[in-house]
Amino acid sequence: MTRREAIAAASLLLLSASGPAAAAPMQPPGLRGCAIRVHTSCPRANLENAQLPRAFLDRSDFTGANFKGANLSDASLKGAYLDGADMQRAVLVRTSLQGAKMTSARLQGANLQRAQLLDANLAKAIMTSANLQSANLIGANLTSANLSGANLFGVELKGAKLTFADLRAATWIDGTICQEGSIGECRKPPPRKKK
Repeated sequence: MTRREAIAAASLLLLSASGPAAAAPMQPPGLRGCAIRVHTSCPRANLENAQLPRAFLDRSDFTGANFKGANLSDASLKGAYLDGADMQRAVLVRTSLQGAKMTSARLQGANLQRAQLLDANLAKAIMTSANLQSANLIGANLTSANLSGANLFGVELKGAKLTFADLRAATWIDGTICQEGSIGECRKPPPRKKK
């Protein structure tokens, strides 16, 4: 076990369905019998406002799970299944989501600063007003994603698919605000005429 895994294991809440209710650890509703660890399967789990910084959850299945307001900063969710997950206002600062499946995930207002989203599938994700400043989205699939009002300043987008992505009012990688009609590409304002 690596040092990172040991720290994550020590900080995670292991939940069990066995034993009397009085002896059972406190747990959010919807998690009975679900262990929060690497390669776990917890579809539709309720982790609203959960505190899981530095959690090591690679290849886990959280399809349709509720992560509203959860803190997953510095966590590792490489290759995780998060399709349809509700991650509104979640804190995902420096979180590794490389290769994660996040189709139709709801990330409105989420903080993804410096997150690693290389090759992540974010097709049809709702990311309005999300903060992705300095995130790595190399090779990510953002087809039909809603990024209106999102902060993309300093984001790495090499090889990312933005087909039909809504970028209206988003702050683009160079700091300009994308104009109306920014679908699939950022339409920048016309240059100002010199006097």
